[in-house]
Amino acid sequence: MRNIFVGRVVRDELLHLRILGNIGREFSGWDVLSIRARTRSTSPDRTTAQLVVDGNVVAEEINPGRSIDLIPNQNVVLGVNSESLDLLIAGETFVESVQVELRRGDFYPGNYEVSVPLNIPVVGQSNIDLNPYLDALRNQGQVVDHVVITANNRQAEFSSVSLLLNEQEIGRVFYDNGLSQESLWFEDGFLVGNDQDSLVLSVNGDMMIDNIVFVLK
Repeated sequence: MRNIFVGRVVRDELLHLRILGNIGREFSGWDVLSIRARTRSTSPDRTTAQLVVDGNVVAEEINPGRSIDLIPNQNVVLGVNSESLDLLIAGETFVESVQVELRRGDFYPGNYEVSVPLNIPVVGQSNIDLNPYLDALRNQGQVVDHVVITANNRQAEFSSVSLLLNEQEIGRVFYDNGLSQESLWFEDGFLVGNDQDSLVLSVNGDMMIDNIVFVLK
């Protein structure tokens, strides 16, 4: 799941979801399951929301009220049968946020994964030291390609989770209300034990951090 904060009135505009959601080439082979948005009507005139893939409309909703729910009418596999992924608003509506629901598909290359259960509640701001959990990653001789963080946001507003490598932020994800997974990708990756002296999750919000999965390549 990729959460995109918009927070403004959208009028006759094409939202480029891959750019806004940082859905890069590393998502090649992933299936697009749905596009959902939290919205609020701002005009009495007709408004249409369309999911557009490579210039073709694959889902449509007319006069959305408090939400947009678009499910593609065909299989959409990023990097396989589609490249661009856009949300077209013809008319006017206030868009609070957009969720792009993705699933790793059959074309995704199999990487080695190490899952670290956390089950740590956080209220406000807190740092979670990951070093005690990383013994399973040491001596693997592989680079961390990306991480997948599962968390339950228990407040109505967005919460955020940042990953700090040696006290420097290397990525941040946002969580809408409820349980979801978010991924952080690293252009060059990093090797635990070599590049890393400290690895910390910095959490802002009322959340339960369920687990983090390190995907090695």
